[in-house]
Amino acid sequence: MAEESERMRELRERMDRLQRATAPEPPPAADATTVSPVQPGISGRLKAVLKLAGLVLSLVVIFQTAFTLMSLNGKDFDDARRVGQAKVESCERRGPVGVIYGYWDECLVSVEWNDGVHQRSYFDKPHLFHAGEVGTTVELGNNGYGRSGPTYSRPDFEPRPLLATLGIILFVVAAIPGVITIIALWSLAQGALQRLFRRR
Repeated sequence: MAEESERMRELRERMDRLQRATAPEPPPAADATTVSPVQPGISGRLKAVLKLAGLVLSLVVIFQTAFTLMSLNGKDFDDARRVGQAKVESCERRGPVGVIYGYWDECLVSVEWNDGVHQRSYFDKPHLFHAGEVGTTVELGNNGYGRSGPTYSRPDFEPRPLLATLGIILFVVAAIPGVITIIALWSLAQGALQRLFRRR
């Protein structure tokens, strides 16, 4: 009986030693100097905010590129309903709209149309008139009305349909994620406002 209890005790001791040998080591106690002040939740939120900011910035760049490409597309001078001599009187710099679209000139121009009508107007379409042309007279065509009002053309500002098409494609490509981003930002703003009111 005593031998049996002795053997049982030895077996238990062996089992304890095996368990201690195979048990995983506990993680080292965190030292106050090595604990990161940024908790995982805050870090994850910061990453999400940075990703969203990067997406918004890239969409702004794409939209500006699209508008720049479309603004480089002139109207066909051969389609002008009437032509005239345009004297550039003065120009003022406008903009900038971002880094890519940049600046453009809004110019006061006096036009003598070939049908005898005199027109004195401000022209703000980018690339139609430039500040360097103040005091000069250039040929101008009136191409009728478009979606945003009267349209004009010049022989040296030719149509570039490829650039206009690229601009439209970029605009459409950016519009879909743009709408999604606006919805996401609206949801985030609503959530932040709700949390703010709950605390009060």
